[in-house]
Amino acid sequence: MQDETLRSHEGATAALDRELSQFGSYVALDAAEVAVRWELVQRLHNVCTAVKCKRTAVTIAPPALLTAGLLSYSSPLQAQLCVMDSAAASDALERLRQQLEACDWATCLRIRKTPQGAAPAALSFVDARTGVAVEVYQDDKGNDMLALNG
Repeated sequence: MQDETLRSHEGATAALDRELSQFGSYVALDAAEVAVRWELVQRLHNVCTAVKCKRTAVTIAPPALLTAGLLSYSSPLQAQLCVMDSAAASDALERLRQQLEACDWATCLRIRKTPQGAAPAALSFVDARTGVAVEVYQDDKGNDMLALNG
């Protein structure tokens, strides 16, 4: 039974690696690096949750919060703000908080490195258990940006 579970986990990890490979090369992080990255993610998350909600639109200041239904992700340097009511924005932020808290960050062992001269380098964490991916990067003006997929 344990062997079967292990094979299943290895298969899921391999599938995840294949999916991620299209975005760039990933290298393993040691525990200390994961702790540092998670501290950054927490700091960004704290800023992101200070998002200001208006009646018909959501205003998000850098670092930007990129979540499905809240922002549409069009490029590493650009995001389009979707119009939604404040209740929908609050729901999206609550989902983000729950997903970040649910991540087993010991399994987040990938960092994405972007080739020099390309878009700004991004740190990408993937919780292999839940499939939630958090990407932290800087835009062309040096603003910290946070993207969440999953």
